[in-house]
Amino acid sequence: MKKRRSRLTGSEYALLSFFTPLLVRLIPEALSWPYPLGFDTLLVAALVKRGALPPQSTLELLKETHLVPLLYSVLDQLTGDLLLSLKLFSPLLHATLCLALYLYSRRVLKMSGRTAFFAALLAGIYFVSLRISWEMHRQMLGTIFALLTLAALERKGLLPTLAAALLAFLTSWSHEFATFLLAAALLTRLYAHHDLRIIAILAPGAYRFLYQLYRPGVGIVIPLWQIPGFDWQNFSLYALGFLLYLYLPLLPLLALGARVVKHPDLAAWTLACLVMFLLPVALGGADFLWFRWGILLVYPAILASAEGLASALSRRGLILYVAAATLALNVAMSATYLVLEPEHQFNPYFGSWNVYNRYVQTSMLQNSLPLSDTPSAIEAIKWVDQRATNSTVLVLHEAFHNWAVFYAERATLVRIVEPELVASNPRNTSDLILSAAKSYAANRKEVYTVWWIPGKGWYGMPDPPPGFKEAARFGNIAVYKYSP
Repeated sequence: MKKRRSRLTGSEYALLSFFTPLLVRLIPEALSWPYPLGFDTLLVAALVKRGALPPQSTLELLKETHLVPLLYSVLDQLTGDLLLSLKLFSPLLHATLCLALYLYSRRVLKMSGRTAFFAALLAGIYFVSLRISWEMHRQMLGTIFALLTLAALERKGLLPTLAAALLAFLTSWSHEFATFLLAAALLTRLYAHHDLRIIAILAPGAYRFLYQLYRPGVGIVIPLWQIPGFDWQNFSLYALGFLLYLYLPLLPLLALGARVVKHPDLAAWTLACLVMFLLPVALGGADFLWFRWGILLVYPAILASAEGLASALSRRGLILYVAAATLALNVAMSATYLVLEPEHQFNPYFGSWNVYNRYVQTSMLQNSLPLSDTPSAIEAIKWVDQRATNSTVLVLHEAFHNWAVFYAERATLVRIVEPELVASNPRNTSDLILSAAKSYAANRKEVYTVWWIPGKGWYGMPDPPPGFKEAARFGNIAVYKYSP
């Protein structure tokens, strides 16, 4: 009688590393059907639909990290329904990143198939990596290429070197932060191993990145944001609290597997993230979106946690029970993050305790509007468009404008951008809508807007702008006509 296998093969672990995160990430997409998830997802999709992205010329296409908008455009051309295409694109990107983490764990960190699968599993279910998959498509794609670049370098020869150079270039074309972290890891390898191939691998992507930063007549310009009312002591406490919030649920596993972070790649990645995370303290409030660097620490944290989980499973007693309880806790927490709408999030860790909800949203089930209000918003936009004439103008906050791009064909659309969170003296959104309405009304235009009914609004604007009168109502959403 043939003996039964007791362990999975590497290929089987690889398949599990892709399909398990895919199935997990499909859950919120199914629950939110047919609407896409994520603020930036819808924003970039609307820009593609409007023809604003990607640029048409090759030089402009390479000037910024335009690879994701280019993929969106291809999806739109192939399917004719970009919004529904993104329902599958987001889970596939999430699953591919988890698979890339598995391959990196196997080839670079020399983990066993089981431990590498644990890394992919934790990346697939942990709330921070799920938050990334909610809308950070550029960052995810850049991270995939960065991990594959480092994995490709493990093999010698011309083809692996050319593959690594191409992957490094695609990293540079996908996302700035992933490019920075890949460069930190590669330069650390160059210093440690004197592998001169790294110079050739870095060159194409570095050249494209410098081209992105170059401004004619000025030179290299590094963009900075200023945190308003910055106080280094308050910021330090707030930032450190943010790190604790992000990684507290993994802490026991992290402690058990922390030695993994000694690997030069992960040490460089972790140090680079921490430096950029705390940079506002050194620069007096100037930063490069400090919170994003804290979020990007999730991958070293997950790799260390996977090692910790594998180590705990080989032991007995208290350590094993703590590890099992930690894993069970994270599965339960992620379930509430995946399936509960923000209005009904009873898990206090994502709800009432979450003082960082500007950076980590309370639920996967949201986009620029509550899912429950999205059908009403679309109906309101269609109501205006069906009655539109050449003089009809629809002035919309960007949360509604993103939808109007897909559902309004006749009305003239005017986009009102939400004031930046870092603006030192932001104008009130209501004032911006009213100002635009007055300008168009002065030119004999019929002006409408779409907003929530009084008392129900988001974005710090509970009521519609003054000067607008309700013309039609659809659930919690109403159409308002400007009537001075």
